[in-house]
Amino acid sequence: MKKINFKTEIIPLLVIVLSFACGFYFQQIMPDRVPLHWNINGEVDNWGDKSTGVWLMPFIGLGTYIMFLLLPLMDPFKKNYETFAKTYHLFKNLLLIFFFVLYLITMAASIGWKVRI
Repeated sequence: MKKINFKTEIIPLLVIVLSFACGFYFQQIMPDRVPLHWNINGEVDNWGDKSTGVWLMPFIGLGTYIMFLLLPLMDPFKKNYETFAKTYHLFKNLLLIFFFVLYLITMAASIGWKVRI
């Protein structure tokens, strides 16, 4: 796969930095107990402490990004990544954006906004 460059990494890096910045903001305003998971009916079925609720998704996003960087280096079929590099980067970006939007929805529900989960 081609070398990592700023052009292909700007979006995921911005999403990760923004999620951690939001984490510092939300850490100040979250209640001590926050919802972590909702069931299929939209009811909270798992609660956690503030730190877990605020920092879980930013770290999952960071871990996912690192996984996407390391995967082409570990895969025995390294050459195949060159054939679908654009799709690979698009999928990486969309997945990180999805995690970020999910994080924002969770934080909004945690601070009392009426969010339909």
